[in-house]
Amino acid sequence: MKTVKSVRIIRVDDRLFYSTLHTLEKIPYFKTLLSTKVYIDKENDNHIFIDRKHTYFKYILNFARECTYNNDELKTLSKNELKVLRYEADFYNYEDLVEVIDNIYKNKSNLYYTSINHNITIQTNLS
Repeated sequence: MKTVKSVRIIRVDDRLFYSTLHTLEKIPYFKTLLSTKVYIDKENDNHIFIDRKHTYFKYILNFARECTYNNDELKTLSKNELKVLRYEADFYNYEDLVEVIDNIYKNKSNLYYTSINHNITIQTNLS
């Protein structure tokens, strides 16, 4: 059972996220931050404040929670969203997530390329 002390509140931009120490320590950025003991914002109820946009942080935290390389949630993102998420994962030094994003991006690119070739073949057959 998790104790209250093992739960941390992370404020990313203007959003609050809740996580356990166990989950946060899977993300290299937080593992380093938590080991230095300088991360606490005493003026904001001991939150960990990260001065980044919150939009993609949920994906980073969810990946740390689930640690799955077959992540259906990430597969729903567009190529542009994957680019931004990769940038964020890189900021957090989260190489495992970067690798997964790169593979999903590559697969989306291959699907797009196959789709274009398929359309060209269909058009050629119609001529």
